[in-house]
Amino acid sequence: RGSLEPRGGQPRYATHGHEHTDHHQHGIVIPLILVDDHELLVDALASLLAREGSFDVVATSSSFAEGRRAREAAPDALVVADLDVPDGGREAVLDLLSDGARLVLLSAFATTSLARELLAAGARGVLSKGLPLSTLAPALVAAWSGVCVLDPAIARAIEPQPCPLSSRELRVLHAARDGAPIAQVALRVHLAPGTTRNLLSHAIQALGVRNRHEAVSLAQERGWI
Repeated sequence: RGSLEPRGGQPRYATHGHEHTDHHQHGIVIPLILVDDHELLVDALASLLAREGSFDVVATSSSFAEGRRAREAAPDALVVADLDVPDGGREAVLDLLSDGARLVLLSAFATTSLARELLAAGARGVLSKGLPLSTLAPALVAAWSGVCVLDPAIARAIEPQPCPLSSRELRVLHAARDGAPIAQVALRVHLAPGTTRNLLSHAIQALGVRNRHEAVSLAQERGWI
């Protein structure tokens, strides 16, 4: 599940549709609910954040079911949740978000596609358990205040990037996304099989991947097809 060990990189911050406030200026203590079934980690995190003076850890939960019950008593709390708990996963996180939770995913297993989905559903951030301890507290403050915070690796992956492929290469790659043989892909795009094969080969080379499955996956992840 990973651990909160110091590592390079700072979280990225972006506005997320809420007014940002200075919690120090207004003397606000931020209520937190921690959801993680790794007891040592969650105890260490709770202790660390309590020492910051800006947080009140109102509950630690080993499951999303416990976290939902804790929110009944503290509906405005920021939920900091791991993905990999017994009743966790994508649906559990989306369920909390649909209930209006202020939520930051703190996980070693967040993918770029999941991060996009959670942010679209209203998550306040997606952070890695490998973030340096010194950056986690301010990131959570920003998230509670309405700022979207992202792990630097995820931020780089979801930021728009220029596509190195031509429109024909993208069309062929889109037609090949289900793994169909070259002859079938060629029929779909109304090109000769040899031309189709060459376009796929060039796309694979341009993207720096090993095969068309990886090329399709990368193009989908970056929103090109």
